[in-house]
Amino acid sequence: MVQLIVIFILNTNLQIKNPPYFFVILRYQTNNLSRMPKKFYEENILKFTRNQNIADKHAKYLTGALIAVLVFLLLKLGSWLFDRTNTTETWQFMPETAVMAVELPELPRLWYKTDSLAIWNNLREIPYFEGLHGRFSLIDSLNYAGHDIEEFFKKKSVFASVHLTSNQEFDYIFYIPYKISESGLLKELMNEIKRRFSVKIDQREYHGITIYEVFQPDSDERFSYILHQNHLIGSFTPLLIEDVIRTVSDVSEENFVSGNMELFKLKSGKKQDGKIYLNMSRLPQILGTFTEKTVQEKLKSLTHLSNGFLADFSLSSRRISFLGKSVIMDDDDDNSNYLSVFKDQDPSEFESLTQFIPRRTALLFRWGFDNGEKLYNSLKAYRENNDRFQANFDKETFHEFGVNPTEIMESAEGEIALTVMENFDEMAADQLIFIRINDPRKVQGLMWQLAQNAAMDDAIFENYGDLRITRIDVPEIPQKMFGNLFGGFQKTWFSIINNYLILSNSVRGLKMLSDDLDKKETWAHLPKQTQMMELSDSKSNVCVKINVLRAWNTLTESLTPERRQFFEEFKRQILRFEFFTYQMTVKRQYYETHASLVHRMPQSFKGGNSKNMVRAHMNVLINKPIIPPIIVRNHHSKNDEVIIQDEYFNVYQIAHNGAKRWKTTVNGKIVSPIYQIDYYKNGKIQYLFATTKSLYLIDRLGQFVGGYPLTPMTPIPIDHLSVFDLDNLRNYKFALTDQAGNIRVYSKFRTPQEAWFPKPLSGTLVEAPRHIRVEGTDYILTVRGIGIVDALTITAKTHEEFPLDFGVPISNPAFLQLGDNPQNSYFTILTDEGELIKMALSGQIMGRNKLPRITETTDFSLCLSQPVENDYVIARHDGKTVTFLEKDGSEIFRKTFSTKAEKLPQYFSFGANTKIFTVTDQTLRKTWLYYSDGGMIYNKPLDSDMEIGLRYSDIDEVFEVYKNYGRKTEMLKIIKQ
Repeated sequence: MVQLIVIFILNTNLQIKNPPYFFVILRYQTNNLSRMPKKFYEENILKFTRNQNIADKHAKYLTGALIAVLVFLLLKLGSWLFDRTNTTETWQFMPETAVMAVELPELPRLWYKTDSLAIWNNLREIPYFEGLHGRFSLIDSLNYAGHDIEEFFKKKSVFASVHLTSNQEFDYIFYIPYKISESGLLKELMNEIKRRFSVKIDQREYHGITIYEVFQPDSDERFSYILHQNHLIGSFTPLLIEDVIRTVSDVSEENFVSGNMELFKLKSGKKQDGKIYLNMSRLPQILGTFTEKTVQEKLKSLTHLSNGFLADFSLSSRRISFLGKSVIMDDDDDNSNYLSVFKDQDPSEFESLTQFIPRRTALLFRWGFDNGEKLYNSLKAYRENNDRFQANFDKETFHEFGVNPTEIMESAEGEIALTVMENFDEMAADQLIFIRINDPRKVQGLMWQLAQNAAMDDAIFENYGDLRITRIDVPEIPQKMFGNLFGGFQKTWFSIINNYLILSNSVRGLKMLSDDLDKKETWAHLPKQTQMMELSDSKSNVCVKINVLRAWNTLTESLTPERRQFFEEFKRQILRFEFFTYQMTVKRQYYETHASLVHRMPQSFKGGNSKNMVRAHMNVLINKPIIPPIIVRNHHSKNDEVIIQDEYFNVYQIAHNGAKRWKTTVNGKIVSPIYQIDYYKNGKIQYLFATTKSLYLIDRLGQFVGGYPLTPMTPIPIDHLSVFDLDNLRNYKFALTDQAGNIRVYSKFRTPQEAWFPKPLSGTLVEAPRHIRVEGTDYILTVRGIGIVDALTITAKTHEEFPLDFGVPISNPAFLQLGDNPQNSYFTILTDEGELIKMALSGQIMGRNKLPRITETTDFSLCLSQPVENDYVIARHDGKTVTFLEKDGSEIFRKTFSTKAEKLPQYFSFGANTKIFTVTDQTLRKTWLYYSDGGMIYNKPLDSDMEIGLRYSDIDEVFEVYKNYGRKTEMLKIIKQ
């Protein structure tokens, strides 16, 4: 273009005799003259420049033409600059009330990318997102109709903002910039939509700006939009468009930018798939639309997390990632932001803590720092600024009991973490707090002093294996030390393991942690959790990790009824998002923040289709099995293996690959579970079980342990076996019961325990006796078929308030829910009449619920969860129909079968979205397997003569089904859908 202007200036006498060439030259205005075709240049440009004798009378025309060209070029340049800079004005239209804003720089590319991702294909199973997909498909259809929509959105940032519209709802505003030259295209598109989809367009004036409303006559939904300063701004909530108009008309110029100035001072990295701008002060408002009022109060603390968050986000087949910065006030004396507590604190490594985090952890919240005392002082300053009442109350509490928490924090070394366990019963979720310390002896003394000063008499403690668990009778000790996020500790139990002080809100939490450590059921040994840890840096100042599957129960309990119904309806799709991770790290001049939402990948077997795929993995031919497959764990390989017994009383252990490890013969049918015990206390496992005649103990090579089998001197057949490990020190006691109700207890060295030799109970026991210890007191619980529940001491005495006689037959096992004292420890029984009775260990009846009987022959089963008895459901049998019920009697689902033959129900629980219900018909020799929504995990029943064994691998997301059919025992792998 510059060269052409020079030509016009140097050739002021140029006479244009052939006007079309002038326009041809203009077409080349953006190219170098050297790129013109040579012939064109010689025949036209040179010809015109050689003519030096043009009459003066034509000069005024040439001057006018030159001015016209320059004006034209300036107008084009101005239009181009206006189109280039216009998108930056979008922010001035965005109301200050926006909670969040999203910027999408290349919408067509993002759309085509998203359409191929597993994340989007999963979400499309939810009607809302399928509707959104349909709207984008509409855009595609307009493309094919001759309107270049893709070109319209290219190199153009589209914006959306999120706003609260009521206490329970929120909606979006969309901002689409366009060029002056594209206004005609917009008009054509609206006419095309109006023609093809039978919509009407109304218009009204508001503050001098026309609002257009697009709607279908048979629908209540309206899309309102305005065309303002080269922007199409629209929303499905008309009031939000009025907010936009008020924003652009407001003389005070208040908008999203003016309300978040600190946020816009941040610089993000290179744009990925989009940007997100988050106003933290308004975030609780949006989250509050999902939650109950009690939860909304707790959400208010999020307003103090930081001033805002700016991040680039990207999508992949596996996750949605956010990488950005958090806004923190720079003033050293400002303590209004929670994250400001970590100023000048170096982040610490996460690695050692993974050795302690249990598999069942639903949520982890961790601090990383280099100076514990300084962190605690900063935390106190923050609380003085934001919660003075709580801060003063805490000071008074610690002064009363004579312990200064600063002394504890002086020993804090690098990290403090809170873990919340999956909530699987009616008790509050177990919580554990880990504080890494450099002086365990000093901290042990300080915590013991606090426990002693708070106790009415002596501090209460309990030994569990090598662990000493001590109770502190001061409410909310962790909250008083670290803030509201560490609440929920009505009483606090503590113990020290290696260099960690561990606090729990229940004695159960510390006992289960000890068991998890023994079994190596912690994050350091779990591949899926290890993969999750690799998604973020090992060092951080603040870290949050949520296992969405294990947090599901806690999450849904917090939701409003309407939201809960939606989440339950689309539970399977939502729970395909497995993990959420968040971390913040203090850098030299900013607070780096990273978050990810991780989606599981669809699984498939090699060479096969992933849908409803079944593959036989183990296939063993023996004599006809007489007991269901019993799954055991190989303590070396950690693989699941199976023990089976055939009709000739041969017992086999079958390896995971189908190989027979050993075979031995016993003197009758196995009538008990197969317990895996550490008889020699050396980490090696032996197998304990009972037949109708004897007690057997077999080592891992299939050899009888010395002195076994043990055969009681009684002609009455054995029907149950229990193992008591009173102090978790592997000093086992074995309890055998016979069909007359007599209980005999032996030491592991086969020595009869005198008080129990035998302990006669009138009536056959429904299940094996169970041992629990609460507040240092031992209880042996028994349920008799004649309707009597008893609680005995370790010396076979009857506890006060027992026995309880309900006067009706009982055929079902009891469900036990262990608390911290006899008043909140419960067991639940289901009578043959269909009455569900809940009792406290102290003897009080806590509730009775009569389940409705459909017919006179209606029967009920209480199904304890497998492989761990931490939950139960109820199966109701009505002729051909089996209905599964929740604890409150509400229906889960029902199935009707072809025969009235007896059905054997089972219930397997592997987490919130992995609950499996099975029904076995021994007459038809079939077993059906269902998800909790009643859908089958495989499209037909499996051939099976009896109940099955089931395990779930959360690494491969595959069910392993162990079953017997004819002479064959096999294990099938079925992919989770």
